[in-house]
Amino acid sequence: MSARSKGTQERKIAGITRGDFLKAMVIAGTAVSCAGIDDHSRKGAAPMDESRAPDRDRFGGWTGKRFEATGFFRTEHDGERWWLVTPEGNAFLSFGINHYHPGWWAQPYNRDHWLREFGAERPYDAAWQRGYRDAALSDCRRLGLNTLGYHSEAPMLINPPLGPVMPYVRHYEPVLISRHRKPTPEAYADIFAPGFREQCEAAARQMADPYADDPMLLGYSMADVPILTDNDTQWAGGTTWPRILRNLGADAPGKRAYVSTMRERYPGIEAFNTAYATGFPSWNDLPAAEDWRPDTDFANEAELRDNMEFLRR
Repeated sequence: MSARSKGTQERKIAGITRGDFLKAMVIAGTAVSCAGIDDHSRKGAAPMDESRAPDRDRFGGWTGKRFEATGFFRTEHDGERWWLVTPEGNAFLSFGINHYHPGWWAQPYNRDHWLREFGAERPYDAAWQRGYRDAALSDCRRLGLNTLGYHSEAPMLINPPLGPVMPYVRHYEPVLISRHRKPTPEAYADIFAPGFREQCEAAARQMADPYADDPMLLGYSMADVPILTDNDTQWAGGTTWPRILRNLGADAPGKRAYVSTMRERYPGIEAFNTAYATGFPSWNDLPAAEDWRPDTDFANEAELRDNMEFLRR
């Protein structure tokens, strides 16, 4: 087998090459059609676009690659790679746009223009919302976009009666650690504590339950550029879970988890003391040590590795 034919073989996906898949999804620049979406049982939702390609389902999925239909978006591994799967059981390649904010169409420099274009009297009235929705669909058709991503929660695009107009992503944020939120140390809750589970479930009841039956919902985003690692703090500022939890008191579940991780990584307290330039007489003294290391020494490679390993717990 030649190198070229072998490469082609490796690119096969159940008899379909990646090139075939992309060609099917992008035909004349319009095939990834956000407007291939019909009523989907939502009264008043965006009308079906007659330009939908014949090999596309109403969610924009490609019928050339089939999976089990479950009625909701999901993922599936076919033995070679992971796929997004539409509610009708077809392969879905998401071409999305983030930050599609309606407020950008109501700025001082363009407000009057869009009022005229939308036939509206004021921003966000009924005519303005419908005009904005139609303009968004037109933009997406023109650019070949089929998903509304993070920070695109414009009500007239994702909520009845005018939407959802295409697959979209919603927020689910049990903790607020996105960079743009400028998280404080208090945002880094003790994730090992029993109460954290209820915190997550309460957030899910508020943010996810109302949309649990929406087939257009592609998924949830938990953060936008979260500050998680020591490297993140070097350019974004803030703190991290290892820094917070290792400085708690002995009764904190997060502190116990940190100590347990360190005991797994070091043969004895002496080795730990050498790595951190500390003087704990025994492992039993570390849990009670509060605020013993509020910051990370970026020259200490052992500490950087320890923090990363703790995050993987």
